[in-house]
Amino acid sequence: MVKIRVLRIAPEFYEQNVKGGLSQHVVSLSKELKKLGIKQTILTTAGNSKKFPVFFFKPEPPLSQIRSGDFAFYRFKEIENTLKENFDIVHIHNPHFYRFLLHKKELNAKTVVTLHGSAHLSLEIALKRHLFNFNKLRQNLYFYYSAKRVAELADALAVLNQYEFEKFKEEKPRAKLFKLSSGVDTRIFKPRNLRKEYGVISVSRFVPTKRIDVLIKAAALLKKKFPKLRLLLVGASKQDESYSEIISLIKRLKLQRNVEILSYVQPKELPKLYNKAKIFAFASEFEGMPKVILEAMASGLAVVAYNIPGVKDALGREGILLNENSPIAFANAIELLLNNEVLLQQIAENLLKRAKLFEWTNVARENLKIYKRLLS
Repeated sequence: MVKIRVLRIAPEFYEQNVKGGLSQHVVSLSKELKKLGIKQTILTTAGNSKKFPVFFFKPEPPLSQIRSGDFAFYRFKEIENTLKENFDIVHIHNPHFYRFLLHKKELNAKTVVTLHGSAHLSLEIALKRHLFNFNKLRQNLYFYYSAKRVAELADALAVLNQYEFEKFKEEKPRAKLFKLSSGVDTRIFKPRNLRKEYGVISVSRFVPTKRIDVLIKAAALLKKKFPKLRLLLVGASKQDESYSEIISLIKRLKLQRNVEILSYVQPKELPKLYNKAKIFAFASEFEGMPKVILEAMASGLAVVAYNIPGVKDALGREGILLNENSPIAFANAIELLLNNEVLLQQIAENLLKRAKLFEWTNVARENLKIYKRLLS
């Protein structure tokens, strides 16, 4: 049996101490596909690996600027000369790299692009919130434009939520569309018998779309009835766009004793932190399919989240989905769970069972089905 040869293109590829949902997705998927006999080569802007051959390209301007809306220029011929091997599949994990698809003839392979965000939601946010913020508007519009180009150029476009699938199906009826999901390692993220030090935990960067401010204000409301309630926020960096604003908000609401912030934590520590809380809260307004929701589910937590594409796909009919992204809505839902241990445990158990659907073995097999379909 001939092995399928895949060239995987991603912004970064670090096997150890992986940061960010997209990077973790790419690394975990690659490892699982390797177990299924898929031969893979990595093309990236930064990273390292002992398990896969890795080649690098340097986009101009830097990737940080590409993310803010600039084009990804690179010398394709240099990349082509570096990669001597022929591939059956080229799998791209960032729509900003759509320009690789302009070289499909040179690549001589079937092309797959996984869209890790929500392009149409990005457009809605741009028009709703960033109409007078040129940099933000440019960033969101470029993401949307890149995704649309991908749908036109790629042999297959994979999206991570039903909303994006339906939108692209309506706009690009001739495109080959597939709905995939993100994954979680249930051997690492699992219930542990640890003391519940926190009522609520949330894991994300401090950037505007994550709406950490909503959770802080909800904590202020909850403090009136639960004076000792503690909210743990994991994953912030002092360089994050909203960091100073969030710190000021915590001080202004006098929540220094109720809110704890942990910046970068070692990957092996994160599963323990989930297990030190009862409830996972997530107020983000822009996601593809958030891995942190899956990690919380697999860790045995009840989940309260704003009802957006990706989150809804992860939770299904379980958890508490809020149609209003407001402090009062989060406070009411969390209060309900804190006052009803039976309901809290029931939701947590249902989500724990559902998390099994998103094990990386299942995600890898779904990706492999796409590869085989394109090559058949």
